[in-house]
Amino acid sequence: MKYLILLGFLASVSFILNCQDNQTRPNVSDQFVVMIDPAHGGPDPGFISSNWIFEKDIVLQITKKLASQLEKGGFKVLLTRSADHFLSIQERIQLVKKIRPAVFISLHTNATKDSSKQGLYTYYQADNPQSILLDSLFHTVNRELAFMSDNGSQPASFYILTQSPAPSLMIDVGYLSNPAESTRLTDSCFQEQIARVIHEALVRYHSQVATAQK
Repeated sequence: MKYLILLGFLASVSFILNCQDNQTRPNVSDQFVVMIDPAHGGPDPGFISSNWIFEKDIVLQITKKLASQLEKGGFKVLLTRSADHFLSIQERIQLVKKIRPAVFISLHTNATKDSSKQGLYTYYQADNPQSILLDSLFHTVNRELAFMSDNGSQPASFYILTQSPAPSLMIDVGYLSNPAESTRLTDSCFQEQIARVIHEALVRYHSQVATAQK
C-alpha cells in the first residue's frame, strides 16, 4: 500500500457492490488530498461491543480499505494513524492544519441502549457548504445502492469538526451496540462495501468541486 502515513509529522455508480475491484479513476489533481482519521486507538478502544469488538479496530480496518480504493482511483491519501496507537484530538487537528487536505473524514462507530438500532449516521460542519455537499453526496450514494440503513445526518459542534480548516465529515459506520451489525462490521467484504460508498461519494464530490473551479 502506497498511501502516506502522517506520524510525527465512488463518477457514476455503475459498479456492483461486492468485493471485486471495480474502481472509477477520475482525473485527480495532486492538490486534492483526502485525509482519513480512524478514531481512537492504543489505550483508547472507543466503544466495545458485547462480543468484544473494539471500535478502534473496525474503523482502522475500514480506513485501510478506503485508502486502498481511493489510491487505485487516483486520489492522494493520508492517514492520521495506520496502526493501533493513540493520538489526541488536538494532535489529529494539528495534522489537518499542517497538511490542509481537500477533504477530512473521521470514521467512528455508533452505539445506543436500543440494541435494534442499526445503520449509518453522519455529522457535518454547519458553516461549510462543501462539508454539507459531501454529506449530501454520501447519503445519496448509500440510498441509491440501498446498502445500509440510513439514519441521516446533522450539523455538529464536535471539536474535530469545528477546528478542522478542511471540509470535514464524521461518519458513524454502524452500531456496535447491535449484535448482528457488530458482527457484520468485522466482515472484510462488508467493510469493503462501506469503503466503496465513501469512495463513490468522494468521486462525485471531486467532480463537482473540480467543475466549479474551472
